[in-house]
Amino acid sequence: MGIPEYRPRLADSRGLVLFYVALDNGFPWVSWLVSVFFGLLLVIQALALANDHRLYPVPGDLVPVQTNGGEDWYKLHVWCYGYEETQGNSEPVFVLLTEFGMPSTTMMGLAQGIADNGHPACIVDRPGYGWSEPGYWEQDPRDVVKSINQALTKYPISNPLILVGWGEGGVWSQLYMQVADYTRVVGMVLLDTFPNMEILQTFALNRTTTLQNLRQFRSLGAEQKTESIPQVHFDKGLESTVSRMFSNWRAVSPIALHRARNGNWPGFKPQDALGQHRSRFRDNLHYQAKYFEYGGTGARLYQALLEYVTTSVDSLL
Repeated sequence: MGIPEYRPRLADSRGLVLFYVALDNGFPWVSWLVSVFFGLLLVIQALALANDHRLYPVPGDLVPVQTNGGEDWYKLHVWCYGYEETQGNSEPVFVLLTEFGMPSTTMMGLAQGIADNGHPACIVDRPGYGWSEPGYWEQDPRDVVKSINQALTKYPISNPLILVGWGEGGVWSQLYMQVADYTRVVGMVLLDTFPNMEILQTFALNRTTTLQNLRQFRSLGAEQKTESIPQVHFDKGLESTVSRMFSNWRAVSPIALHRARNGNWPGFKPQDALGQHRSRFRDNLHYQAKYFEYGGTGARLYQALLEYVTTSVDSLL
């Protein structure tokens, strides 16, 4: 039969032995270097957050609100301009609600401009954004607008309200009208909120005569059924992808990797508040707020508002 040839196997075995020896000696060093690297990132983020808190304290007031059926308490940030002079009288207060993922600093220039023209204006940070506490997770959009109403009442703001919603803030404004207290609202302004007419027709408000653009929805006719209203179809695949992206950024936010994404914000006004504005995107809670406001499974805010759509409407957003 002859003698079997063992040399190739011996060579292969020797190579594997060398590989495992190198792995055994190198792995502790690699693990140590990785641990030191991420440890340094955690320290850098902690020091940077402490510096941001020192440089940019809460500009408005943190108002305690009760939510989740009375189970939870947290504080919402309400930031007002020119309200003290009109407190308690009949002059309306402009209440500004920001786009998805944006803190109150993004609308401070608008609030200042409204106040400079003699009208009080307040911005409300939704849970986890700006200086507001995160509240409880996951949050029902209906509870969020009820919390906003509580914060305005406890601030206290007893004046009539004009809601100013930018982007998704316009959807929050519409849900506020349906769920919270529409009797306080005497007007609404929507900035870049749903330019698509079919979606505008779908997200129609009831019980209010304060808004414009009635023509398209009234053309349906009062005799038509709810089923005739155009419906919004949610792309669950896209929503899951976006949700995973927000989840990933939430996971890495404690190690400061997101700080490099915080750009220069060209055109931001007022320029002297740019540092304050950028600091709100460096907070770990900001990315957690984006993930939980999105809802994990898609746009829960839009779905909540759809429940209130009927053909018996006085206005169309």
